[in-house]
Amino acid sequence: MTQSADTPQGSLQAASALGFGLDLLQIDERLRLFTFVTTSERFRYLAILRVFDQARHRYAVRLRPEEIAAELAEAEPTPGESSLHDALDRLTEWKILDRSHDASRVASISEYRRRRSVYQFTELGFLAFDAVQRVLRATPSETELRRLAFPSILTDLQSLAEANVLADANKVYVLLDRLHETLKQIADRAARFYIMLGELNRTQEARPDVFLRHKDVLLSHLTEFLGDLQRYRPALAAAVRGVSETGEERMIAYAASADRSPFTTQDERLARCRDHWSGIVGWFVGSTETPSHAEHLDRQTATAISQLVSLLRRITESRRGGISHEAQLRFLARWFVGLQPADAHALFAATFGLRSVRHLSVAEVDPDLIGSARSWWKAPPVEVSTTLREHGREPSPGRPGALPDTSRQRAAALAQLQARRSEEAAAEDGLVRLGLQGRVLTRGELDALLRLLDLALQSRASVVGRLKGAQETLADATSLRVRVRLLRSDRSTIVRTTEGRLELRGVALDLLPLSGNAPKPRRSSP
Repeated sequence: MTQSADTPQGSLQAASALGFGLDLLQIDERLRLFTFVTTSERFRYLAILRVFDQARHRYAVRLRPEEIAAELAEAEPTPGESSLHDALDRLTEWKILDRSHDASRVASISEYRRRRSVYQFTELGFLAFDAVQRVLRATPSETELRRLAFPSILTDLQSLAEANVLADANKVYVLLDRLHETLKQIADRAARFYIMLGELNRTQEARPDVFLRHKDVLLSHLTEFLGDLQRYRPALAAAVRGVSETGEERMIAYAASADRSPFTTQDERLARCRDHWSGIVGWFVGSTETPSHAEHLDRQTATAISQLVSLLRRITESRRGGISHEAQLRFLARWFVGLQPADAHALFAATFGLRSVRHLSVAEVDPDLIGSARSWWKAPPVEVSTTLREHGREPSPGRPGALPDTSRQRAAALAQLQARRSEEAAAEDGLVRLGLQGRVLTRGELDALLRLLDLALQSRASVVGRLKGAQETLADATSLRVRVRLLRSDRSTIVRTTEGRLELRGVALDLLPLSGNAPKPRRSSP
C-alpha cells in the first residue's frame, strides 16, 4: 500500500526525505552560518540572537522588529530602526533567521502591501548560535568525570533486561535512549577533562600556582573515579551480557517500535537503536581485537594520575629551598625597581650577557677588493678569530704538532724490500744455474730476465771489431749478482715462460755469475 503525499503520514515521509531543506545546504553554506561572529558587528548580532533565544524559552517562536527593538532597549541603547532592519537582513541572508510575512495584523490594504515581516530561528541557525553560546559560557566546572553515573547505569541495564523479557517496548526504548545519553555525556566530559589536564601540563611552568591550588582536588577526583570505574566495570560488563542473553534483536525491535520520531522511517529507527546498543556493548564489553572504552578510560585515568604526581614532584623540586625560575625572575624584577638607571643597565648587562659594542681592527687580505665607500650592509662579512673577539689579541700559531711515529711503517717497508730482494736473488741464481733452454721460466725468473735485458740494452756497451772465432757482442751489463751479455747470432733465442713465449731474434744470451766460485756460465743456444 502506497502512502499519498496528501495524507499526514505521506507528508511526514516527504518532509523526512527532504530534511526540511537541511540536506540541501552544502558545507560552505553551513560554515557561513558562523559569519556573524567574525564581523565587526558581532556583539550587535549576538544581542539580537539572544533576544530570540530568550523568547524561545517563553515558547514565542516568531518576533516582530518592534518586539526585538523593545527587548534590546533594556540591554543597550535603542538602535535606529534602519540599523536593526539591516542587521536582521544580514542574519536572514546568512540563513540564521527565517523571514516571513504576517498578514493577520494589518488594518488596511496599504499595510498588507507593505508585507510586515516577522522573524524566527532556522534550525541550523539556532544550532550555530547555541554552539557559540556554549563556547562563551563554558566553565571549568563542566570538565569533570561522572563517577556517580555508574550505579545508575548498572540499574538501568538490569531494568533493560527485565523489560526485554516482559516485552515492555516503551520501557525498553526509554532505558536504551537514557543509557545512550548517559554514556555520551561520560565520554564527552572525560574527553574535555583530559584536554584540560593536557593544558595544565603544558602551562604549569608559566602558572604553577594554578596547579598547586587545585592539585588536591584533581588527584582526589581522579582517584575516586578510577576506584569506582574499576569496582563497577566487571558488574557492568556482566549486566550487558545479561541483556544480550535476553535477545538483542528483539530488544532493538521493541525500542524501534516504541520510537515515535515523526521524521524518521522504520529502518532508520532500527538502525539508530542498533547503533545505540552496539555503542553500549563497545563501552563495557569490547571485542577480542578492540578493548572496551571502559578499559581504555581506566588506563587513561591511571596515566593521568601518574602524570599529575610527576608534575607535582617537578614543581616541588624546583621550589625546594625557595629557588625556582619564577622566584628568580621576581627577585630580579624587585632588584631592578630599586636601582638607578646606570646601575640597572649594568645589572641588565651582567644578567643577560649583553655588552657594549667592541671595535676590532683587522687588515684586509686585498684592500682593493672592497672599496671604502661601499656600505657595511652590502659588504661581505669579515672573518674575526675567536681569540681576537673574546680576548682582544691576535691568535698565535701555537706549538708545532708532534711528528708522527713512522717506525712501524718503515720496518714493514724494509721487510718488504728485503723479501723482494731475496726473491730477485733467487730468481737470478736460478737463471744462472739452470739456464734458459729446456725448461719453463717462472714469473719471478721472467721478471729477473726482463730486468737484466733492460739493464743490458740501456748500457749498449758494444765491442768494436770482431775477434777471430768469436761472435760480435751487442751489449754487456752487470747487476749485483749476474753479468748479462748479448751476442749477435744467425738464429733466434726462444725462452718459454708461464706467461708465454719470448723470442729474441738474431741474439744469443750469456748469463755469468759475478762470484768467484760460481758455476760455469750457461749460454742460451739459438
